[in-house]
Amino acid sequence: MTTHPHAPTALKLGQVGELLASVAGVLGYTPTESLVVIGLVEGQRQGATVRMDLDKALAHPQDIGRYIGQMINLEHDSCVVLTLTDTAPTPGALGDQLTTQGATFCAELESAGLPVVSAWHVGDGYSRPMLDHHSPYPGEPINRDTPTARRLQPSQEATPQQTVATYTADHTEATPPQGTPITGLQLWDELADDSATLDNMAATEIGHLIAALAAHPTAIIVTATTDLLEGINALHCDDDKEHHRVTQAIGDAPNWDRITRLAAALKAITPYATATTSANIHAMMSWINYAKGRASLALAFAEQALHLAPGHHLASAIHNLATNGNVSPWAVYSWTAYQGT
Repeated sequence: MTTHPHAPTALKLGQVGELLASVAGVLGYTPTESLVVIGLVEGQRQGATVRMDLDKALAHPQDIGRYIGQMINLEHDSCVVLTLTDTAPTPGALGDQLTTQGATFCAELESAGLPVVSAWHVGDGYSRPMLDHHSPYPGEPINRDTPTARRLQPSQEATPQQTVATYTADHTEATPPQGTPITGLQLWDELADDSATLDNMAATEIGHLIAALAAHPTAIIVTATTDLLEGINALHCDDDKEHHRVTQAIGDAPNWDRITRLAAALKAITPYATATTSANIHAMMSWINYAKGRASLALAFAEQALHLAPGHHLASAIHNLATNGNVSPWAVYSWTAYQGT
């Protein structure tokens, strides 16, 4: 499950093209085979966007509808539901299932205090009211060329797998871990604090960074999200307690500016990492995206980490959380959530 708190934007709720553009603008891509709930503030202003796999939503519409409703009802007064499929709306088993299971899902949202303003089945350029038995198929063509839709649409879409690929290199400049993890942590702290850049570092300093990356990715996360002392303490935590240790160290909310710089530094150091160390980069990016509420990206990064290093503790923990639909506690409320793109 992916949730994105977002700066409120006014939407025309009858313009499905604007709703789709708002989803693409928040997620970075237009999802498919998904169920999306767009939280609304003051009637028509876009708030949080929550996405989950359609098959899971249809299998457990009551539990998931109630869970999403309870999760975002505090800051939203209503919502719009979008069911996104590869194919256009057609009569038959799927259409009937969307109507019946969709009605159950929407009823649970409303029972949790989140009224549903409208619900749409969207696919292959058409949209149709999801809960209306009598609405003709395949529905109406979608217009994504309104001024609001053009403004909300990202300039370039990238699927989770495409984003993960940008953190993959052929390792032609691989630097073996040469240095000490503590010195490396100090340098990671400087990168997160924006007091140093990778471009200005000597080969020996990059060796220290790689040494820390190879020794304990959790310590780097804790350093970037809190401070160096907490990161040094995290060097000694047990592998199977990694995710718990990070959450405990951060407390109420991470330092998102430092996390953003950490993600940029991880991308920049990718060509220097050995194939084994790359698994830690992907595991760390998995955690970063889970903390931001981006479960789809978190899952994609975790899968790549597990491909490189089967059984990787941190990647396994995030993979389980994302697969089971758990949402980072920091991503639920606007005052703790990441507000970037």
